[in-house]
Amino acid sequence: MTLPSSSTSVAETMARLSSKSGVTATIAIERTTSTVLQSTGTLGTMFASRAGGSLAVPGQPGPAVTSTSTNTLASSSSNPSNLERDGSGIVTSDSGEEQAFNDFAKMVWNYINVTGQLVHDMDSEDELKLLRLRTRKHELVIVPDAKFLFVVVHDVPSS
Repeated sequence: MTLPSSSTSVAETMARLSSKSGVTATIAIERTTSTVLQSTGTLGTMFASRAGGSLAVPGQPGPAVTSTSTNTLASSSSNPSNLERDGSGIVTSDSGEEQAFNDFAKMVWNYINVTGQLVHDMDSEDELKLLRLRTRKHELVIVPDAKFLFVVVHDVPSS
């Protein structure tokens, strides 16, 4: 997939985010459509306790989650053969992990939109700048941008 004209800045941001210690996954999401532009790492550890290791999005069947490395992703509608060229030019097939990233991106996208509306309803002159969501097992840092959403997934160290 060809990234948007600002692909250099997306790639640089993703490289910077994924180099931090404790990061298990990073995702760049197109702001208006929730399309995953680029991802690194794996979401497998986030959804390991779900039945069958699947990630469910309301109204959609949940895919199996497997591990992967760095991927540049496109929606299946723009790639009917479900074949991708990864960063090294190798052709790979659409995987369960890719589907997990796509489904997770839709959940994050919905979360950002609802939270942004909450902020707007509280003060119409204010805007959402950063979200940090921490659970017992994981921490998500979500940075909304005018064109993109950047998501960093950390594992929380056990106490």
